[in-house]
Amino acid sequence: MKRSSLLFIVFVATAIEIEAQIPNRGFETWTTSGNCMVPQGWACMNDWMGSTENCYGMSRSDDHFPVSVGAFSIRIENNVSVLPDPGAAGLIWTGDSTGLGTDDPAFPVIGHPTSLCGYYKFLPQNGDSMDIHFAFYKNGEQVVGGRMISTDTVSEWTYFKIPVSYPDYPDVDSARIMISAFYADNFLIHGNSVLYIDNLRLDTLTSSIDEYHTQKNRFSFYPNPANRVVSLDLSKVINDDVILEVYNLFGVKVMTEKLKPGPVEMDFANLHNGVYLMYLKNPDISEVHKLIINR
Repeated sequence: MKRSSLLFIVFVATAIEIEAQIPNRGFETWTTSGNCMVPQGWACMNDWMGSTENCYGMSRSDDHFPVSVGAFSIRIENNVSVLPDPGAAGLIWTGDSTGLGTDDPAFPVIGHPTSLCGYYKFLPQNGDSMDIHFAFYKNGEQVVGGRMISTDTVSEWTYFKIPVSYPDYPDVDSARIMISAFYADNFLIHGNSVLYIDNLRLDTLTSSIDEYHTQKNRFSFYPNPANRVVSLDLSKVINDDVILEVYNLFGVKVMTEKLKPGPVEMDFANLHNGVYLMYLKNPDISEVHKLIINR
């Protein structure tokens, strides 16, 4: 394969890697809970309500963006008429509902993201502020984060990009995201403000493709697309074992293996057709490559 083609594949794989890490980032997958629906991979105030309640701050919306991507978005709404009932607060966060907007890391992060991006619409009432913030962690300790707070009315789908507070942070391994239709720090809700969110992603900046290629070309594998068995060449890895983690495009880890340096054959018979991310790491390397299963 020509080097230019390899660079292009690595670059595309990187883009897919970064987009895939946020669970259910396009809010396409939902489950039914009582009288309401809940987005998979996210906790929300709906989780705190009884199955017969009629007030739910989160709902699945057919109004989504870009129009050509997916079919749904999430609609986050305050309902001041029934406050202080917690279900009336428009608030979601990655993870589960064991804690109200927990500060714990919720999903793995690969690479060095420098921003959180996505699309939104906001229809505020009585001075409510929309609030989107995120944090990156290393070994359970928060390292860096970013935040967007706004009272402006945005009636059409609009792109947003929230940079991290400082880009030269040390490597991280996990993250969380919290989104609300009010200012989350004081939990004061003034009106029935509505916030739509769709197609979130983490964005990574690299100084050059050549630099990225040099850092990421420590192993190779074939075939790709693969039917079942994939041959990995880990001959450039010395001493330490390598941990292989495989993630689907919802950011869910579907496989973990410990590999010895050298040639290895992996059987992916348990994976369904689709695109996956192979994350290989040890104390010396951290690499991600796209794997396509096609039977």
